[in-house]
Amino acid sequence: MSAQIFLCLSFLFVPTVTAGRIISQSPRAIYAERGESLSITCEITFTEGMLYGTKLLRNPTNPKELCYVHTDVHVDVHIEETHRLRLECNRTNDAKGINITLRNLQKNDTDIYYCCFGIENGRLHNFDAEGTVLIVSDETKQPCKDKCADELKCKVAVFKDPLMIAMIILAVASFLCALVLLLRHGKNHYQQEQSQRKRVPNSVYEDMNLVRTQSMAH
Repeated sequence: MSAQIFLCLSFLFVPTVTAGRIISQSPRAIYAERGESLSITCEITFTEGMLYGTKLLRNPTNPKELCYVHTDVHVDVHIEETHRLRLECNRTNDAKGINITLRNLQKNDTDIYYCCFGIENGRLHNFDAEGTVLIVSDETKQPCKDKCADELKCKVAVFKDPLMIAMIILAVASFLCALVLLLRHGKNHYQQEQSQRKRVPNSVYEDMNLVRTQSMAH
């Protein structure tokens, strides 16, 4: 799971662009408590081919289809039996994507959810969206000492989910790696510039010596 989250974080701010098609899925990450709901929107913009249908899947390493929405309004939306009471998938107004709602979230719903678009262009091709990381916690709220009415002012118990900790560590590690690579690239670029500056006067000096030698020979 940590590897899946790291993969999704790597493309957290990069839309999927494939052969003239721009695939978007939002939001990229959702942190929710048990019993809450999530909403995901998947859309595709393309210049060639025709959208045939859209799937919602979870777990990229071992994909499991949760729903399928055909672009034809006369075709019923298929929802996996295990999610029929909690999952809702509807076509967008322009029929180029789907709106997804998953209710009554449970801790085992924690996963990566992504849309797959079927594009017909002579033959059927599948294009995956970047995915949404969902983390569902068992976080509980501590009662206020002054019995405040507003829950937002209440203290929140410390969250110790190892998945969340791994996600933060991977995000920090990827940032540090990017920073190191950037600094190394800057250092190499600076050294190349310094080396080129040293070569210019040396080459001029060598040319002057060559002309002097040729003049003395004559």
